[in-house]
Amino acid sequence: MDATSQDGPRVLLLHPPYADYTCPYHSLSYVAAPLRAQGYAVDVFDINAIWFRQVFTAQKIATWSQELMARLQEWERLEDLSVDQQIQLTSDIRALAACRSLAPHRAVDILQGAQFYDPASYRWAQDQVRTFEKLLDKFYAPYVFSQAFAIAPHEPSSRRLIDKAANCHAMTADFVAILRRLVGDKRYVFCGITAPYSVNLVPAMALFAAVGEVFPGLTRVGGGTAIVDVYKYRKNDSTLTNFAQYCDYFYIGEAENGIGQLAEFLRHRSGAPPRQAICLREPRIDDSRHVYVALANREATHGRFTPYDWTANPPVYDWIDWSLYLSPVKRINYAPMRGCFWNKCTFCDYGLNEEGPTAPFRSVEVEVAMQHLGQLAAAGIQHVYLAADAVSPSFLRKFADAVLESGLTLSWSCQLFLTKTLTTELIDKLERAGMVIASFGLESGSATVLERMGKGADRVEQVLHPTLQSFRRSRIGLQPLYFYGFPGETAADRQATVNLLQTYADLFSPVSRGGLFGLMAGSMIARQPARYGLRGLTHAEDSDIIGELKFQSDNVEDISCTREAEAYNRQVSTSERFERPWAGGVDTLHSHLYVERFGRDIFRDLLAQDTAQPAQRIELSSHFDLEEVSESATIASSLRTFGDKLDIPRDVVSLTSEVLVPVRRTATSRRFVLEFSAGAARQDE
Repeated sequence: MDATSQDGPRVLLLHPPYADYTCPYHSLSYVAAPLRAQGYAVDVFDINAIWFRQVFTAQKIATWSQELMARLQEWERLEDLSVDQQIQLTSDIRALAACRSLAPHRAVDILQGAQFYDPASYRWAQDQVRTFEKLLDKFYAPYVFSQAFAIAPHEPSSRRLIDKAANCHAMTADFVAILRRLVGDKRYVFCGITAPYSVNLVPAMALFAAVGEVFPGLTRVGGGTAIVDVYKYRKNDSTLTNFAQYCDYFYIGEAENGIGQLAEFLRHRSGAPPRQAICLREPRIDDSRHVYVALANREATHGRFTPYDWTANPPVYDWIDWSLYLSPVKRINYAPMRGCFWNKCTFCDYGLNEEGPTAPFRSVEVEVAMQHLGQLAAAGIQHVYLAADAVSPSFLRKFADAVLESGLTLSWSCQLFLTKTLTTELIDKLERAGMVIASFGLESGSATVLERMGKGADRVEQVLHPTLQSFRRSRIGLQPLYFYGFPGETAADRQATVNLLQTYADLFSPVSRGGLFGLMAGSMIARQPARYGLRGLTHAEDSDIIGELKFQSDNVEDISCTREAEAYNRQVSTSERFERPWAGGVDTLHSHLYVERFGRDIFRDLLAQDTAQPAQRIELSSHFDLEEVSESATIASSLRTFGDKLDIPRDVVSLTSEVLVPVRRTATSRRFVLEFSAGAARQDE
């Protein structure tokens, strides 16, 4: 395929669903820049935002309503309904009620306009999108959109992942139509798709399928952290070949260091691709047992990793269509550094290097970052998220000094690692330089646990208390990240975490629920399990992407399920509303904007005012007893869906087929007014 046109050879870069639709992700900006520097014309499209705005419309909802009405008429023609059919009928009724409750145009207007800052209007718009996501679950199965922003479980089977993608027929068809509309008859050297998170993998493969249909024979390249994880956690090389039906290469590592070389190889079909480009049909990997991924671009003289020089070729953002995003202001994710400067946490297995928990730490010069951000500010973009594993205090000090000296007006957020150097003086400087909100890894409120985590000795008294007290003197909002169940943690340790969260509740914006420890395959704990009282490390037999390990513990007070953590989470004021990508979610633009406008207490105030989402109300006539159908379906589906999670005995679950019986059709039709909320329905006549 000849990809050379009058404006030079072209590359197509795509971001798949399901991702943040409130602001653009930054990864493709960092891929496009080095390609442009080598003379390539680069088309970048955020398919996530484009697709979401295409389906979140009154027209799409009207189409679904018509389909649901036709299905209800089919149900009415049956003489009786089995338990499974009752579940399906109830699902259709819920979906129809949802369709009738939605006003997407108004929701978009609120989220993009002045009403964004009215909490009642914002909550209404948020409920609109969440209700719509439930419809996406139904009409775009098997993908689960309504849970995409939760901490998604790692998919351990490449076969299951591929099977899910193969069954995303509606999503793939939408992608085909979008690509044909966007690119017309353009020709490309290759198409690259990024998958930053595991939740992006299934849609990414569906998008690759669409690319293959629109551009037969075009080379397809997958990259991003989730792709790297598939490579890093593979059981053997056949794990990679399973993806060959959708993708030709996995690009492992940071693309700026070799993406131009890959483009030249694919364009001319001569020479060799960079070693980071793994051909999925013939992986040819020297050592398939190693866990971590070597970063390329090492200097021959001393073997150190050499970062890409962003001075002359800053990341590009001119591809962004700001009208697509559901926020009233523009925000850019800007990555001034990679890796984690601390790089000692024993539970961590994030990043790309061979020896430590995360990638080697490296940073651009502050002067370079200021040049880039100054250009963005001149283009009207003054809200920035410093996207990094943890921004070092030394960079923060230099950055704040540079911002204050330049007079540049920025409003920014980041992820921190709390250290003693975050003094009252530095925090005051950060606030004056525009810091509004920052997340940080609290992990635990127990000094003993923190030391075993590699966070340092006596961290609670020596670091956390003085630093948090210093932040209390500022207006900066903090978002603590923490979890329960670290090996050797006691009930007293868990309570210490709760106590610390309660002590500093006034400066947290807000507190998210604590998660549960997971044993990452490449972490220091996994490499020395006996040191932490763990044994019997294993994985499911059908797993071939082995990122998280199962284990047995010799620690008598260890907990292993979310139910055991619930007693501690209940002591912390949280709300399901406060999650990604919404106001109150960690690292979100909406959180940034609400704290900027109202102060860091805003989410505690909203939590006090929070009310349940109004029930969806629907009127229907039927020859079946819809109240009986709904109650039967709710019980049956709950037993089948949550039986394992709730530890319900198998013999009780089996009662679904014995106690819940078919429903017979009545001779005359009755009118029902049903209300649905949290999976329940009741008759109101």
